[in-house]
Amino acid sequence: MRKKVKCFTSLIIIFLVFSVAACVNSNDQPLESYIDVDRALETIQELTLPKYGGRLTGTEGNALTVDYIAEYFQSIGLESHHSLTDYRQGYEQKVILTEATPELSIVNPTGDAVKEFKFAHDFQFMTFWPGLKIEGDVQGEIAVIKDEPTLNDIQSYADKFVIIDQPLIPGGHPDGPHAILQKILASDYKVKGIIFNLDSRLNDSYNITPNIYQVVTDYRQTGFNNDDGPFVLYCTQDVFDELAGAADDNLELSVSAYYIYKDAEVANVIGIIPGVDEELQDNAIIIGAHLDHVGENKDGTYQPGALDNASGVAAMMEIAGTLQAAGFSPDKSIVFVAFNGEEMGLFGSTNYVNNPLFPLTKTTVINMDMVGSKEEVPLTIMSDRERFRKQVYEFALDRGIDCTSEIGVPSDHIPFVLRGVDALTLIHMDRTHIHTYNDTMENIDRNRLEEVIRLVIAYIEEAAFEK
Repeated sequence: MRKKVKCFTSLIIIFLVFSVAACVNSNDQPLESYIDVDRALETIQELTLPKYGGRLTGTEGNALTVDYIAEYFQSIGLESHHSLTDYRQGYEQKVILTEATPELSIVNPTGDAVKEFKFAHDFQFMTFWPGLKIEGDVQGEIAVIKDEPTLNDIQSYADKFVIIDQPLIPGGHPDGPHAILQKILASDYKVKGIIFNLDSRLNDSYNITPNIYQVVTDYRQTGFNNDDGPFVLYCTQDVFDELAGAADDNLELSVSAYYIYKDAEVANVIGIIPGVDEELQDNAIIIGAHLDHVGENKDGTYQPGALDNASGVAAMMEIAGTLQAAGFSPDKSIVFVAFNGEEMGLFGSTNYVNNPLFPLTKTTVINMDMVGSKEEVPLTIMSDRERFRKQVYEFALDRGIDCTSEIGVPSDHIPFVLRGVDALTLIHMDRTHIHTYNDTMENIDRNRLEEVIRLVIAYIEEAAFEK
């Protein structure tokens, strides 16, 4: 009798073990066996097509991107939160759009063009700093600034276009001109325009070739059109040299811009694998990536944004597809978020933390921004949350991943960090092509993309069942 009871008890234990395993993964195969990297690459290819036009927030291409991701979430059976409409978390944000290609040209005093420059290749506009002019036409004389004393003598170049050489710009990249802008804008002497030599090819940390880096906005600032303010542009070294030569020849500059600054109704896209444990299902592991990019140039070209950030979106979608295909049944809820408005100021992630679907005190965030680069750069694990950053860094090291740990640059983890949430961004810090029309599929490495996908899935496997 005792022998029968012992055997029966053993059978019950075996049954329970298999039942728990089935709850975790109903198909009883390793989660990694369900990864389809080709599907992720196809997603990147799709999102870089012309019909999406660079996915700039507030454009039709961005709305099509939202639809594409929402339809995918529905097709794999993710749940849509009861507060959302078809996976969409709608919100309103300010957007800066251009209605036509901006123009920069050297002209003679009568306005006839001597040399015209190419937008997004030779020059870009700065549109986000308060007090700037972003719409209209202006012509004027050129003043060249190559030293600090001349820069401080604002009266000497009042009512002109002032061109400022790169050595005077702190950092030599698009964050550098802020102090100079503040000084000139605060002066009683007004200028028609400011053009910075911000050739990113001259700065090793912004090694972008062959085009000049495009900045849509700055997450610390909001923009608006000031008719009385100056146009502000930045250009390549070659263009700076030509402008300086034009000043010596007493030629002038003509600048035209067609930007508008307005409110737009946009959306994050959110799908959920709900947790099955009653005590833990309100805990959320957010797997995020921003869906937007910097748009088109109104001349038949656009910035495809393959690495930045179709790659992160594709990785996020593939992780969701893998878990669903495996029948993954976590204790905690896994929340997949495609954030909008990152390039214009972290708007989508800020909206989420202001309207969270799960308590922020019970949330952790793994965000992916630029993953799978062909450049031999380490995977950066980026966050101000030191303990959490170190935890994931060591987790990656244990899996043999070439990685580094640092505070880094802003991405969609930042609004969460500011609320005290454990949040970080995974990023291959490769700036060689981002925000240019050379950020294409050719920059994506299959194996490095898969490495990130596998890392995040392995993290979910452990974290989704922790008390």
